[in-house]
Amino acid sequence: MNPPTSTHHPESLEARVIWLHDVGGLAAREIAWRLGVPEARVEKILSAARPGLAAVITPEADAQGAAELSRHLVRRWGLQSLVIAAPLTPAETAMETVSRAGAAFLADEIRAPGQGRLIGLSHGRTIAGAAAAIPRIRAGHVRFVSLLGDLTARRAAYPHEVMYTLARRLGAEAFIMPAPLYMPSRAEKEVLEQISFIRDIQELQAQADTLILGIGQADPDSQLLSMGMVEKPALEALMAAGAAGEIMGRFIDDLGHEIASDLTARTVSPAIESLRGRRVVGMAGGEGKVRAIKAVLNAGLLTELVTDLATAEALG
Repeated sequence: MNPPTSTHHPESLEARVIWLHDVGGLAAREIAWRLGVPEARVEKILSAARPGLAAVITPEADAQGAAELSRHLVRRWGLQSLVIAAPLTPAETAMETVSRAGAAFLADEIRAPGQGRLIGLSHGRTIAGAAAAIPRIRAGHVRFVSLLGDLTARRAAYPHEVMYTLARRLGAEAFIMPAPLYMPSRAEKEVLEQISFIRDIQELQAQADTLILGIGQADPDSQLLSMGMVEKPALEALMAAGAAGEIMGRFIDDLGHEIASDLTARTVSPAIESLRGRRVVGMAGGEGKVRAIKAVLNAGLLTELVTDLATAEALG
């Protein structure tokens, strides 16, 4: 890994620009006005690579310590980069903090050079929050595809309103998976996968250049349980079998191994092993998510992680 450079010093112009952009959500022109520097210089800073560090999003007083923590966690968990976000106010929740950072991450992905981007998204309150907070950017060259079944019996809790939010805010194409997360039986899932438009969505999932995953808890606070996507007895059985966390509706233990259960063969999402060797970004934070995040990190699936400062410290 490259050693830290002077551009990451907490009092440097670069640190101020990155902070105002990634956390404040300010455009280059407004940052230039606030800091009294040419807009071209701000754009150059924002477009420069951040080797070994990615974006460490913290107040300036804590930036150096967070940068050291980031480098430590990148080494420990074999990540390519780590985004650490600090709360703007004491009242801000971890989910709100990570959603803000996630919005900045997504905005950078959309602004990055290149044509024909295809980004896969899973469920999660944090990803939904990031979609709602993302600035309005024209992104007709970007497509989004859902990585798992979208349908739920509770319309008020519809998990992929996020896909429509992205389509509206960005002018981008967004493809949902028009099926439940868990089919009633394995046989019915096999029938589902014979439908041509379902196969088309699965092909898009396999082609996605970046996969962005929410990380769920395997406990009574599970979002899948609150949405009615998984039944309480099934979740309790998974917890008894050692479930530590959930990604794409698939439950894993503390070592990152998927737990075989009745749900496994009925889950409408890519197999966990299909994620290996691809760019996989996790977005999650909060005290209740630490065990789940560690499980996913132990699985060796993530190449990047967006989280909050308190969670990052707990992962160390």
